[in-house]
Amino acid sequence: MQRNESIWSLPGILVDASDQAKSLNLEGSVAITYGATKELKPSGFLQDLGISLESRITNLLRLVKARLSPANDSQRFVISLCIAQGPVIREQIVDFYVTVESNDSSESSIIISTTASE
Repeated sequence: MQRNESIWSLPGILVDASDQAKSLNLEGSVAITYGATKELKPSGFLQDLGISLESRITNLLRLVKARLSPANDSQRFVISLCIAQGPVIREQIVDFYVTVESNDSSESSIIISTTASE
């Protein structure tokens, strides 16, 4: 799935990652805040090496899926992810706050952010 990179970096929006989540058998709606996409977006140098924002989002979603409780209830947890920066390769640990809200029809919505209050 190709997306225009510019839509991933507009302030004040939630990025819909539901299609990527469905490809990982993660059901429900999934949104990622601007702050989280900003942390995940690789530098131009890393993009030239083949690292994409979409691949980083997919990796984060895999961690979210592994951490989800089997019970279909609301939950909140933190995932720490080591993210490479460039052009000088260095790593940074970023905490992503995951909020899962379930409703009566057993559908869930997931919001991933970089602050506890987003």
